[in-house]
Amino acid sequence: MAYLTRVLVMGLILALAACGGGGGPKLTVSPKTATFTAGGAAQSFIATLSGVSGSPTISWAISPSTGSLSATTGATVSYTPPASLTSPTTVTLTATAGTLSDSATLTINPPPTITINGTVLDSSDVPVSGANVLLNGANLKTTGADGSFSYTGVTVPYTLTVKIGTDVLEYRGLTRATLKIGGRPVQSASIAGKITGPSYPLPAGETILVSGTNGVFTASPISASDTTGNYSGGLGWFGSASQTTDLVALKLKTSGSSITAYDFLGKRTGVSLNAGVGQTGLDIALGSDPVPSVDTTFSYTGGAYTTGLAGSLSAIKAGGAVFSLGLGGLPVASGTSIKLPSEGGTVWASGGDASGNQAVKIAAANLSGPTTLNLPTTTVLKNSLPADGATGVSKRPTLSWTPVSEASLYYVRLTGPGINFLFVLPASAGASFQLPDYSAIGMSLADGTAYSWRVLSVKSSVFNSPDDLPANEILSLYVPLLTGASADLFISKDTSFTTAP
Repeated sequence: MAYLTRVLVMGLILALAACGGGGGPKLTVSPKTATFTAGGAAQSFIATLSGVSGSPTISWAISPSTGSLSATTGATVSYTPPASLTSPTTVTLTATAGTLSDSATLTINPPPTITINGTVLDSSDVPVSGANVLLNGANLKTTGADGSFSYTGVTVPYTLTVKIGTDVLEYRGLTRATLKIGGRPVQSASIAGKITGPSYPLPAGETILVSGTNGVFTASPISASDTTGNYSGGLGWFGSASQTTDLVALKLKTSGSSITAYDFLGKRTGVSLNAGVGQTGLDIALGSDPVPSVDTTFSYTGGAYTTGLAGSLSAIKAGGAVFSLGLGGLPVASGTSIKLPSEGGTVWASGGDASGNQAVKIAAANLSGPTTLNLPTTTVLKNSLPADGATGVSKRPTLSWTPVSEASLYYVRLTGPGINFLFVLPASAGASFQLPDYSAIGMSLADGTAYSWRVLSVKSSVFNSPDDLPANEILSLYVPLLTGASADLFISKDTSFTTAP
């Protein structure tokens, strides 16, 4: 029996050894395979030692040397694929520890390519013939009579530069395939009609405003005549030239610059708008149901931006429509109670620091308590280099500024004799760049000439990336004010430099 037991035990040991259960030294890399796209995100890999005494050093290497590793030693490493690639490539990632080794197989594919089609338009939406277009600083094309241009095999993200006369507009970090450069920044159409229901003339302090739903807004408040009820004005919207909206009328009471009550709503549904086409006879019947309202105390602090500190109620919301109260809105002293429709409203605060840098904060009012806007206690955005007043500066200077956390976009405008450059940059690209070589389109800074520049940083619920194509930095300020969107904007003081003679 003892002999039989020894035989069984020996057989079990041999079986365990044959299937790897003997616990010998081993190094394992995980995961064993991974697929990447050039220019894409990094991925971590782990090397695990087992059955080894002590803590031997684990070393990492890739072959071929396509892409990069975050470290060459350690239990964990991250692999970052190359920024660009023309054909699929296989990379072996190997971990070694003494005589032990293991590897993972990485497949790196080129980024997908797209065909981009664009049109360059002037401010009246007329195609621009003869505009110069650059893709990634090269591949010069000139628009035809229809203002169009196209590129094939484009890797995203890409940079597009358009020159019209002395104006140069450059977008970086684009991914979209269809672009409209320039043109009307906002679609618009005029409307006219009458508000029916009330007895006219209206009592002193009563006003009727008109706006639209479905993203339609008023650049300037549309007010009905307090003697006849007739109204006329312009509506704006983004996107296609056609839009369908419900026209909404809101009757309210004011005292001085304050709104004291919201009386009644009226609505005309299913109005079709077409850019540039006016409509009349759009009468709106005012209802008789009171509009629910709430009160909030609006307070704001300037922090580092106390120069010219001001606050305002810029828009109110009722009946599904946003009613703009104008670019300046209704001024509100800090600590003042304001009345809003129960659907809400938008407030803003702005100010400047001692050097002339500015801050603007736009936000929805709090409907369940006080509303407070606090501008930062230290200056967030200012130009860094070239220093203000610098001389002997290169004709291709590197412009740098303080980075703004949480910003989504930067606008950088550079102006001087014969040039007007605007760069729309994703904030992820950093807070500096060198002025491109624009010799291909006949543009460059001149010797011994003074230029000025400024930066606008944007964190907005409207414009979040260069793909949103806001071709004018002022829109980043005005659109939130007019549409009730939120935004944090910082504007650096204009600074100047002079190029070397």
